[in-house]
Amino acid sequence: MENFKSNLERDPSVEEIKKYTQEDVRRFESKRFDLQRQVAGDNLVSEVFEMGYDDIHGSSITLAQLCFALAMSENEIVDELAKRKREYTATERDINALIQAKVLKNMKILDLGAGSKLGFARWSRKFGANVWTADLCKVQGLESQMLTSEERQREIETHVSIDFNSSNAALEIKKKSGGNFILVTSANLRAGGFRGDEKSIAKPLMRTGAIHAQFKAFPSYGIKNQAGELESVSV
Repeated sequence: MENFKSNLERDPSVEEIKKYTQEDVRRFESKRFDLQRQVAGDNLVSEVFEMGYDDIHGSSITLAQLCFALAMSENEIVDELAKRKREYTATERDINALIQAKVLKNMKILDLGAGSKLGFARWSRKFGANVWTADLCKVQGLESQMLTSEERQREIETHVSIDFNSSNAALEIKKKSGGNFILVTSANLRAGGFRGDEKSIAKPLMRTGAIHAQFKAFPSYGIKNQAGELESVSV
C-alpha cells in the first residue's frame, strides 16, 4: 500500500513541466477542436458511455476535457492524429497507440465536480495521467467489469468527497492530493449546488503556470456533433 500511495502522490519532475502562457492555451484549444473532430465518432462515444458518463451531455464534456488534455501532451502521435484532414478517422488502433505510449504520463490532473461516474478520469489514466477527482458525491460504478481491482482501488484513493461551498474545500483537497496540478478542469462543478467562484478553489491547487479549464455543454444535434465548449481558461 505504501508503494501504491507513493505512486499516486509522485509529481512529474520540474524539468518535465512547462509554465504555460495564454498563447499555449490558444494553441491547445485549436488542437483540441482538431482532435475532437477525429475521435467524436459513434464507436468512441459509445466507449465513453461505458467508461463513465451515461448521457450525451456528460460524454460530450468528457470528450472535450480529454481532447484538451491530449492537446497539452505535445506528443507526436497526438499531433499526427490532430493533423488529419478527414473527420472521424480515429480507430481503435489509434486509441491503443495513445494508451501504449502513455501520452499523458507527465501530467497531474484534477477534475472538480467530476460526478460519480468518472469518464474523463478513467480515460486520462489509461493514457498515463495521474488524475484526482473531487465531488460532493462518492464514486459509483466500481463494479464495472472494465475496471481491474487496482483501478478500483485507485479510484477510491484518488477521489475526494467534498462540499465545494465549504471555506476549507481547496485546503482539504490539497491535504489529500498534494496539490501541484498542471491541469484543473471544472465542467460540472455547479451541478452539485456550488455557488462560488470556481477559480477560488482551482487556483490554490495549481502549480505555477498551470491551466484551469472550465467547460460547459454546447447544445447541438447528433452524437457526432456533440461538443463540450471551453467556457474560460486561466493560467
